[in-house]
Order: sequence, then C-alpha cells, then structure tokens
Amino acid sequence: MKWITVVDYGYVCGYAVYAVKTQLKDSAVFHQTLSIDTPIPTVYFEDLGLDKLRVYWDKPFANGRFNIVTDDTNTIASAIQDTTITIPQLWGKTRQFKLKIKPQIAEYDNLHNNKTAYGNFCQGIFLDIPNWPLYAYNSADNIIYTSSYDDLVAFNATTLQKINSVSIIGNPWGLIYGGKISSAPHNSTVAAMTGEETRIFSDSRFADPIIIKPLPGSVQTRLAALTSNDRFFVVQKSSNTCLVFNTLTGEKIFQFPFTYNTIYDIPDLVSVSENGQYFCASSENGIEVFEIDGTTTNLLYTDTRHYKGAMFVPSQPDNLLLRVGSNFELRHIPDFNIIQKLDVPETGVALCNIDPASMNLLYYQNDSLRVCKINNLTETIFKIRSDETTCKMFNNKLLTRGNGGIAFDINPYVSE
Repeated sequence: MKWITVVDYGYVCGYAVYAVKTQLKDSAVFHQTLSIDTPIPTVYFEDLGLDKLRVYWDKPFANGRFNIVTDDTNTIASAIQDTTITIPQLWGKTRQFKLKIKPQIAEYDNLHNNKTAYGNFCQGIFLDIPNWPLYAYNSADNIIYTSSYDDLVAFNATTLQKINSVSIIGNPWGLIYGGKISSAPHNSTVAAMTGEETRIFSDSRFADPIIIKPLPGSVQTRLAALTSNDRFFVVQKSSNTCLVFNTLTGEKIFQFPFTYNTIYDIPDLVSVSENGQYFCASSENGIEVFEIDGTTTNLLYTDTRHYKGAMFVPSQPDNLLLRVGSNFELRHIPDFNIIQKLDVPETGVALCNIDPASMNLLYYQNDSLRVCKINNLTETIFKIRSDETTCKMFNNKLLTRGNGGIAFDINPYVSE
C-alpha cells in the first residue's frame, strides 16, 4: 500500500477535524474522520517593576505568528513569532490582553485556523470598589474612607485591609446616589453625603450619626469639608453660596456668598483651610479668597485670571496651592504673596491632591502621574505612566476613581 502524506500548514493549536475520503477503482468510497486537539496557549504576566511588564505565553503545538491587542483596539505587537514581549506598564486600569494566534504562513489564515487567548493584568492592588468611588483620609486614625454602592467603607491606609463598613440606603436616595465623603483633620469624625442627606459619624465604628437633612452631596458637590473648629463647609453644584454647619449638633451656623463658581466637577476649585479660617472659590473666570471670623467673612483677595484648581495645604492653613495659566502657584494667605512656582503645560495637566500624611503633591501631566514635595515643587520624586487624571493619594497610596478602585503604594520608590 502506498501512503500519502498531507501537511496542514494552517494548523497551530486547538481542535481541528479532518475528513479523509478514499475512492476505489470500482467507485466505492470509504470515509474516515480524524481529529486533533492540542492546548491553546495560556497568557501569563511578569511584573518587571514600575515601568515594564512582560507578557508571555505557552508555545503552541505548531509554529505560529502572534498579535497582541490590549483593550480590544490597541495592537501592541503584530506577526511576531516569539512567545514573549516586554511592554510599558500602565497604572490605573485592569488591562485586557488578547493573544491572536495565527498560522506562520499568512495565506493559511482563516476562521478555523485562527485562535484567541485572553489574560488580564492590573498593576498594583485591586480593591474591588465599584461605582466610581470618592475618597477621604483621616490622619488621626490613618484610615481611608470610600464608598461601595450604598456602603461607607473604612480601610487601613497602610495595609489597605477593610476595617469596617455601614450601609446607608436612604429613603429613597442612599449613598449610591451621593458618595461625597469628608474626614476631619483633628479627630476621628467622618461625614458621608447621600443623595438626600448628610450623616456625620464620630469615628469608624459608624454609630449614632448626626443627620443633616436635607443636605445631599455627590461628585458634583463642589466642596464638602470638615474643619478642626468642628464645622462642615458645603458648596453645591452651580451654587454661589457656602453653607456652614456645626458638626456636633448638625445645625446650620451661617452661609455666605461668593462670586466665582465653576462649571467643572473635577479637579477641586473650591477649598477651605483645615482650621476653617480661610476660604477660596476659584473658577475659569477668577478667584476670591476670604477670611472667616466666627460668622463674618472678609474678602482678602480677588482677580480675574483663569484658574484650573485650588486647594489649601493640609496642616498649613495659610498656604494655598493654585493651578492658573501655565503654572502651579503656592501662595501665602492673607497677603497672597508667591512662595513657589512651577511651570507646567497649559493643557494636559491636572492637580489631584496633597497627601496629608506625606505632604506630597500628586498631579497629572501628559501621560503620567507625578509626585513632588509640597515644599519643593520643582523636584519630581516619583512618576508612573498612567491615563488617570482624577485619582487621589493618601498615605502615599495612589487610588483610582473608577475601574474597581486600584491602589498603588509608592513608598518603596520615594525616600523621606
């Protein structure tokens, strides 16, 4: 008998079926079905540090060529024949990788020969916090507060382990429709704003809150800040009025107007100093800085420059950080004298926050998050590639708003 050999140059891996038909001289036909099933490669990841990620996969049964696609549309490698590739890291999201496996010879490409394998990688720690969480940090207890749907959640800011949680369902709008959270700079007090009310808890045990109703809050709330003089400052969306409450009783103390409100939710453009002495309202149309004495306000400074962010420095109530034009400006209050300045591009830059624990400033510029000391804006002490412009940093932990809550500890990369 003479054997006939046929080579399928299109097969690389997976399941395939071959039908063999033998026709004899008397026209009799014999059918035989043959199959092969070999593993489709599994995708693996090796974290090579802050900047690099190795993506690799099993060698398939037969030689092939490979395309690597991230997030469905971004092809980062095409028609490679190696089974490993090193690419830049990207913090702030869980990246989905698609490995497209094709025959080594392109003319054999077809639906049956092409296979796909998937893998996911997240740089840092995935906290599994849904629903676009906001954050607050309590220095007294080293706690990061956030929300998970209707739950107010407390995390240890060092270990990122969950400490406690409480459900705030509301009637009908609970924490899921609010989510604005604030924590006091001088004690353990924490405030959570739902879609209809504000609850002020004395600590992370979340017992017997003071309830201020109606006082809703959400990501669109311009300011929700607890101060060391037991006050709660609130500025709602599109409002030109700051409301001030007593955190011990929930009673409204007074309110005062200002001129410049903003159309933006993020970044912060309205801020109050930790001791409740100074208040700043900035916008794309100008700025006003007030001094507060009891229930009296005094306008200290105003101008009509284009502002893109404002925040008082934690534990330094007379220092105000501003994003204006193409600069970061650190100014002294009440005289508004310049302390430091950092030139930055006019676009592609955003202030994130000043970490009360480390006194490091986090900001976004172009394609990365950057960290510097608040007393030395010109020296970048940490940088990580990222698309995140709305994240925060507490206790030197980067935290995403969205994407399930992803954290990254920068402590190993910065020297105190």
